Amino acid sequence: MTYYFDDQRFTLRNEAEIRYLIKYLRGEIASFSVLSMTLPVLRSTVSGHQSPIPLPTIMPLIPHRLYGKAATLIVADQLANYPDLQLKLAYLLLEDFLEKDALKNDKMKYARDFVSHQTCDFRNVVDFIISELPSAKLGNAVRFERDKGDHIAFVSKWANLALQRAKGLFEDEVKCLGGCVGR
Repeated sequence: MTYYFDDQRFTLRNEAEIRYLIKYLRGEIASFSVLSMTLPVLRSTVSGHQSPIPLPTIMPLIPHRLYGKAATLIVADQLANYPDLQLKLAYLLLEDFLEKDALKNDKMKYARDFVSHQTCDFRNVVDFIISELPSAKLGNAVRFERDKGDHIAFVSKWANLALQRAKGLFEDEVKCLGGCVGR
């Protein structure tokens, strides 16, 4: 084994000298002298910068044709204080990713219809909402009221479910088109 430092060359001839060098480099012995050969100590300083947030392990690669859907997903994700808007945006994505028949009699659709109309009198929606949220009943219709805690809780539940489903479908579409989503 040959050890170089600046212009000097030091050759280690056997395993005993290598073990001795390792002990020296670990700081277990004070100097390295074998057969009157002294190796210089390498000194280095390192400076660095630590990022305040963890860096992604995978850099996202979103196909160009999905940029609009990515933007919709990002906005929906940031609207936690507005679950009705979050539900509407997430449902828009579901409509883009799924066939119309897949959402036809879906409870998520009923929840979206509930927040999308000032008063909703669609029979399936009314039946579902009254069974889950009796305080929304208004005659033969239902009405979403943003100032009622039980209404917000009900819509938040469905908004979260719709958003998670939309995210999953989006990630699947990105992967299908050869991209990747960083985590």
